[in-house]
Amino acid sequence: MTQPVDDTRSLPGTQLSWTSLRERLLDGIVLAVLLGALILFALLPGPALRWMRAPFIGAFVQPHLVFNDLSGAGATDWSAEQLGLEFGDQLVAVDDAAVASAAELLAELHSRQIGEQIVLGIEQRNGDQMTISLTLRALPLIDRMVYAYVPYLVGFAYLLLSLWVFGTRRGEPAARAFTVLGAALAVVLAGWYDTNSSHQFVIFWTAALGLVGAGLFHLGLTFPRPHGISLRAAYLRMLGYVVAVLLVANALAGLSQAGVPWLYTNAWRLLAIFVGAAFGFLLVMVVLRRMNTPSPVEAQQTRVVLWAAGFAFFPG
Repeated sequence: MTQPVDDTRSLPGTQLSWTSLRERLLDGIVLAVLLGALILFALLPGPALRWMRAPFIGAFVQPHLVFNDLSGAGATDWSAEQLGLEFGDQLVAVDDAAVASAAELLAELHSRQIGEQIVLGIEQRNGDQMTISLTLRALPLIDRMVYAYVPYLVGFAYLLLSLWVFGTRRGEPAARAFTVLGAALAVVLAGWYDTNSSHQFVIFWTAALGLVGAGLFHLGLTFPRPHGISLRAAYLRMLGYVVAVLLVANALAGLSQAGVPWLYTNAWRLLAIFVGAAFGFLLVMVVLRRMNTPSPVEAQQTRVVLWAAGFAFFPG
């Protein structure tokens, strides 16, 4: 007796194909990145404004209160180097009050006034102790612009562009890569001041920095359309994300090591190197596509990217 044949899989709409499921999953992940970036943009201004209202010690500190090498952008110059400090030196006290976190430092600063003289207790990277006397000041407006306002606004523009690309070109590999890249870059820019002040969102900033590198690598394989190598081995598009996860995990491990405060800074600098290498890879791939494409549309798209990259790095 002939058995009935179950041909439900051939009926349209009865079962989503693996390709369709994968596409929906990828769109969901990209949408989650966008929503996360939007939430962070709503939360970032609060801590930043609280820090701006506090007196300024004349240098920025990264997580674990490690001094960095940032300096003033205006006529009122300031930097940790001018205070006699080096990378890896750690703030451990304000006058006689021990401080072990950005929140404790902010509380001490809010209890003092601009123009007041204070003494900072410093533990140098070699373990020696030192003190520095200084006069509290206000963070100059030009530095608020350079380190907070302008990066936030530029980041917001990237976020809006990412939302537009996702809304109009969703489903295209290059559009997904650009959306992740734009949203992550938006968080990195907007969170730069937080990373050097309150440190409340430093975990998300670190993850976003890794996503910038991964997004650049992904875009290099898919812009303006998937390259042959990524079509033959689609898993290569995920390679940048794997590297990003490993580097972010390393940075977060350093963040948890309060006893070795400069480990985190070294780790996020590795992330920055990854971003630079990924950007170089993107440019190489764009140049190769520019040289080999027969399509005038693709040639124009690659030309725009190269001009934009040149303007960004060589504005003069």
